[in-house]
Amino acid sequence: MILLDNPFYILGATTTDSRADINARAEEAALFDDNQDAIAEARAILTNPRRRIEAEVAWLIDYDEPQEAYSLLKSKRQRMQNLIDIDEWDYPLSALNARTQGFLLDKEGKIHNIEDWLDAILDCEEHLKKDKILEAINDSRDDIGFPDVKDPELVFSALDQHFQNLTQAINTRLRTYPTETVAEALSSLCVYQDSAEKLTPLWLNLISDYELRTSALIEGLKSEADELYENLTDASKVKFSALRATRMLEEWAPLALPLIRTANFRGTPHASTMEFLRKVRGIAIKITNEYDEEQTSLDIAEKIEFLFDEIDEIQKLCKEDIKTLEERLDAPDITPSEYVKDAIKEAESIAKRVCQQIVTMDFIEEKILRLLFQTITDFIAKHHVLGAEISTDIMIAALLGSCIELHNNGPKITTRVGYLPYQTILLTCQELVTDKELKKRVIHNLNVMRENASNLPISGVTAFFGTIIRWAMIIGFFM
Repeated sequence: MILLDNPFYILGATTTDSRADINARAEEAALFDDNQDAIAEARAILTNPRRRIEAEVAWLIDYDEPQEAYSLLKSKRQRMQNLIDIDEWDYPLSALNARTQGFLLDKEGKIHNIEDWLDAILDCEEHLKKDKILEAINDSRDDIGFPDVKDPELVFSALDQHFQNLTQAINTRLRTYPTETVAEALSSLCVYQDSAEKLTPLWLNLISDYELRTSALIEGLKSEADELYENLTDASKVKFSALRATRMLEEWAPLALPLIRTANFRGTPHASTMEFLRKVRGIAIKITNEYDEEQTSLDIAEKIEFLFDEIDEIQKLCKEDIKTLEERLDAPDITPSEYVKDAIKEAESIAKRVCQQIVTMDFIEEKILRLLFQTITDFIAKHHVLGAEISTDIMIAALLGSCIELHNNGPKITTRVGYLPYQTILLTCQELVTDKELKKRVIHNLNVMRENASNLPISGVTAFFGTIIRWAMIIGFFM
């Protein structure tokens, strides 16, 4: 309910009117207004102590001069500024209701722009105290002989519903503006929301609705980034892919800013933006690794760094990418394809050493897992420019190869326990691998080793007693 829909406004009543006054105003209004149903409903609400709460929380209930408050509202078309000037410190609920109504009426922004209106509305929310509003309602009722509200929850729940209604009205109004205009206003207002504690319910609701409004766009951009990556199949498509990736970054950056800032205040990066940027970064990595276009990849990395400078995680990755790409440009004799070959050789060397270490150590699963994860993490960090997925798959392919070679050419395995280190390596590879074909190879070899292990005794002790039993059976047969 907004002010112009309020029963007090419909009847021309004030919070100091008694039941008799309200009935008289309703009868008078019925003489000049054709909307008899609205007048009857307004009278029924204001004369019912419980239903009246809904109208009270949506009115200028905490304003000291009820008749003046009504006069200010009646003069809205000539002096709308009066609605804005109600002090949010002394009369936060009245100020909130009045400013929201003012924003809804100021359709052409003649009084204030979007940012100023929203800033004024958000200021009111910071000063609202539910117990003070309950006190104001009961004070006004005492003056006219209406029963007090004994159950505070009746007022508190009515306030919650009223805030939802106001937020819905504000969001509906915002959707009549271009997305770019709303993004600019919300981005500027984020400057004042400098901590998670200041993220009020109204602000979070505004951001939530804005995120819903822009969700189709970001999902479309993510899908397009996936298409660009998949269709980047030869060098002739590099220029177009890079140009389109840059345009997508420029399209999303200004719209994402309020979402990014609000997420940062909560202590986590904005998830959809991060996913989109990783996809675009993947395009840049593919351009470098497969088509040796370091300068093109550098341009994309610098664009991401410039446009999304408020996301620390992305800034860190971009700085590393830019540093590596600049080093390559300064040493053009080393091509990206050669870099990948060198990375594969290094991974094979590391994997061979790690697998030998694992199969010779006492089997402690946690210790083995820690070693594997550290090995893969260190490799990704060193070869970050390849991208996390490519770096991971290179190391997993090397671990798989070393595991198979050690199994085939190493000491013979005689117990199921002897297979545990190998199975742990392959299970870890299965969990982390991203390439589908490589995953099939990992699963196939894991199944082979499981089958081999199932035909062996559990441990060496079991094998020893099994041998004794078999010899006993043989001797018994000949005797």
